[in-house]
Amino acid sequence: MRKRLTEVEIGEVKVGQLGGQRIAVVHTGIGPEAAEQAVEEFGRQSGIRHWIGAGFAGALAPELAVADVVVQEFAVGGKRKIISRPMPVETVAGKAALYRETGAVAVDMETETLAKCREWGSAFTAIRAISDTAEQALPVPFVVWYDFRRQRPRPFRLLAWLAMHPGRVVPFARFVRGLSAVSEKLAEAIQSRLAGLR
Repeated sequence: MRKRLTEVEIGEVKVGQLGGQRIAVVHTGIGPEAAEQAVEEFGRQSGIRHWIGAGFAGALAPELAVADVVVQEFAVGGKRKIISRPMPVETVAGKAALYRETGAVAVDMETETLAKCREWGSAFTAIRAISDTAEQALPVPFVVWYDFRRQRPRPFRLLAWLAMHPGRVVPFARFVRGLSAVSEKLAEAIQSRLAGLR
């Protein structure tokens, strides 16, 4: 998304023009704790009329395919299409159980935390692109390859884990390759939503 901005200012927050609107892009990090910090840091800033919480999500509804986009406008009450959990739901059985329990179509880790920005009068829209389907287990446990505390990947631990589980190498490579198309669909959805806010 940042690559689509013009007039970018260098700094922690990327500010620029996109589709004729002035926007700020903040990388909140992965997980509810990182999202909480971002909301506390930027939520009280004046002039932020509308937040868009964008990123990837796992599908819970069987009809969703990789790179499909789920959009939800957050208002008081109403059924949630996107729900959040503190850790990824990595198994097919886990996704099916959560779908039966909640009726939500997708799950992520940050949306419900980011929605707290509404406490300061901001509107909030969640836009999530599907990275893995309801019938698709994550090929590598998330905690193996990502360090929540440091907010960065663990490449050496990942390689060691794949060496111990060679059958997961191809599925993991396929998953990673697919994220490029998912990212592109996500960027298109964000740009479309921004155009609707004019």
